[in-house]
Amino acid sequence: MKQGKSLTEGQTAILSRIYNEQSLAVDKLPYTAVFDQMVVDFNTQCPGVDATHHDLYTILIRLRKSSKLLRKSMSTTVEGERRGSRRNSKGD
Repeated sequence: MKQGKSLTEGQTAILSRIYNEQSLAVDKLPYTAVFDQMVVDFNTQCPGVDATHHDLYTILIRLRKSSKLLRKSMSTTVEGERRGSRRNSKGD
């Protein structure tokens, strides 16, 4: 995604839907397999955007601050974090 470029309303709706389908709060997403998959899913559903992890995380933070995302609890189960962790998903 080119710097300074923002998502269209439709692309923002797609990102919001993808976010709502998983269980982690925005603050828990970085460095997880869940977030890796969100980036892949978003770029598949929005061809030509080529958003990076950083791009989407920045947009998710902005959407959360403007109350445009489903509010999720920061507390998650230990098992939920294990399933979402990159390190644990690789067997480390």
